[in-house]
Amino acid sequence: MQSLKRSRVLEILERGSRANLAVIGDFMLDRYLVGEATRISPEAPVPVIRFREETVRLGGAGNVARNLVALGARVNPIGIIGADPDGAVLRGCLETEEIPAGGLLEVPGRMTTVKTRILAGHHPVARLDREDDRPVEEAVASLLLGHCEKALPGLSAFILCDYGKGVWNERTVPALMAMARRGGIPVYVDPKPRQFPLYRGAALVTPNHLEACAAAGWSSFAGENDPERLSQTLLSLLECQAVLITRGKQGMVLCEPGNSPIRLPASAQEVYDVTGAGDTVIAVASLALLGGGTLQEAAQMANIAAAGAVGKVGTAVVSREEILAALS
Repeated sequence: MQSLKRSRVLEILERGSRANLAVIGDFMLDRYLVGEATRISPEAPVPVIRFREETVRLGGAGNVARNLVALGARVNPIGIIGADPDGAVLRGCLETEEIPAGGLLEVPGRMTTVKTRILAGHHPVARLDREDDRPVEEAVASLLLGHCEKALPGLSAFILCDYGKGVWNERTVPALMAMARRGGIPVYVDPKPRQFPLYRGAALVTPNHLEACAAAGWSSFAGENDPERLSQTLLSLLECQAVLITRGKQGMVLCEPGNSPIRLPASAQEVYDVTGAGDTVIAVASLALLGGGTLQEAAQMANIAAAGAVGKVGTAVVSREEILAALS
């Protein structure tokens, strides 16, 4: 694989910034309660954290949208939130990032997904998830798909973000894939294993190692030993244009029809937090492909961006400048 040149990456990013993408799926909040570990509790063998600050960020599909906007793309978020205070906070986070929130449906009786992380300094202590992962009701699914249909004119691609929180199911995934085929636009997928057969025909699917093993019916040990054959198994299962498996500190594996799988070594120098790294990968790879990059170039750029994301604490975005600086 040839090394990326800075001028080529700049060209791809410039073209990709003209893209208009619909980011559809599970929007959530990442809440961080940060403090200092002062002592061990006398009530149980757990640390006592003296609270210092609270921050809230876009998570899930919201973090994908945030990464795309940081690279200059236009984004249409489509998903559901609860008719609750956290839903209002999520809308506010989108507005702060200048991302339109009109495609988010408030669903009464359903809570907004919130992941609350307690940190002692930079070190995670615990995580509390507040969520409702039931499949969306028929009426809500129809409204979501209606928003997708409305977004089609002038759209460059769909990014399907599946975190298993109920938006994507046996009805909504096939309907979106059929809509994309009719509109002649690609679908890029950040997947969940149980839905894998539904993603058939996608332009790019980006599972992590454990998701890939689960979808293929492999043990994680077998996948570690032969990631190339694992990627080929998924490519055959999905009949898609490419599979990009993220493997943490072992980098990535790219597989496309007609070519041997390619390993990309990890670029990260320091790893502080892997939260949201997959969001950065799907965002950067999608934008690179829409910017005229090859699959190999898109994978290389996503690998560089992922290294930047894991070097930050919490869900993070990686800017164009950071990607270009990494090439220098």
